[in-house]
Amino acid sequence: MTLGTYEQDNVEMTGEEPIRWRVLEVQGDRVLLLSEKILAYRNFDASNNTWEDSSLRTWLNGEFRQAAFSEEEMQCLMLLTQYNNTNKSISSKLRDEADTEDYVFLLNLGEAIRYFSSVADSKAEHTDYAWSHNGARNNSDRTKYANCWWLRVPYGYDYVVYMPFSKYEGDSQSFSAIDNSYAGVGVRPAIWVDLTKIIEMTR
Repeated sequence: MTLGTYEQDNVEMTGEEPIRWRVLEVQGDRVLLLSEKILAYRNFDASNNTWEDSSLRTWLNGEFRQAAFSEEEMQCLMLLTQYNNTNKSISSKLRDEADTEDYVFLLNLGEAIRYFSSVADSKAEHTDYAWSHNGARNNSDRTKYANCWWLRVPYGYDYVVYMPFSKYEGDSQSFSAIDNSYAGVGVRPAIWVDLTKIIEMTR
């Protein structure tokens, strides 16, 4: 489905393009959506790896939300509590965080495991606009992390987990993490939307 607009083809004179979303889950009158493509490449934060205090969270709920959605569309976005506890049986370096309330967010580790069943499925294409603003250190890194996107999962005290997992083995996933200040990992925003308000808006 589409909702909102954002520059994607890197031809700004033609205007912004509709954002296409992947439906991850339906719960009654609300739906969890994830952008089909990487819409930006940004660091998680320059100095810390906690979602609550990250500059990426601030950007998603502020500048991005204001740019991507009209006033009417923003009424469809739901402000919900995001639970940031992590199954530390996967790794002792995974850390729990305070729960947050967000309109726009990143998936957590449990959600990533639940909604993506293979490495191939979890890789994401990027928009031309995002690619042109990629902050990777060099061309080799640009290629290496081209299909990678952040989760809101701290690893130790300087790293953050990203998708795709490096491999899947039944119910066991091997994930990867990188320095929170690295600007060459992609962003796939996630949102919960109110279906009743979307239906009203389209009448």
